[in-house]
Amino acid sequence: MDRQDWVEIAKRRVVNVLRRRRFASNRQLEKKISEAGPGDQRPEPMKVSTGIIQLVVEGRLVPHPVPQLATFYSPSDFGGPADEARRDEIIRLATEFRVRRGHISDAHIELLQFLRRYPCVQNTPTEILWYGCWSLW
Repeated sequence: MDRQDWVEIAKRRVVNVLRRRRFASNRQLEKKISEAGPGDQRPEPMKVSTGIIQLVVEGRLVPHPVPQLATFYSPSDFGGPADEARRDEIIRLATEFRVRRGHISDAHIELLQFLRRYPCVQNTPTEILWYGCWSLW
């Protein structure tokens, strides 16, 4: 396959991921697409970034730059209360983590989102969850 074939695979996979996740950073998308799925469907991170840029130019993705964090992306049909809640939660977690640790780890943010689903940790102070996330890595 040539370079553009890999970019097309990346574009298709970015659209599929965002159809489910709705809001994600460039790094989250690169990681999700480059490290998961069948081996013959794993484009390099640079091809994923190129695909994201092309999707933005085509109007199929919307960039959401968040100062001092990252640029996040959503599909062009992004909107409504559920999407807004997801966006706000991801940005809140990324901001909180940056303030506490000085850098962002997508794996930690994803783990926190996962943990918050369970009633036993929903009211746990975030500092305890941060410590737990750090102890896992």
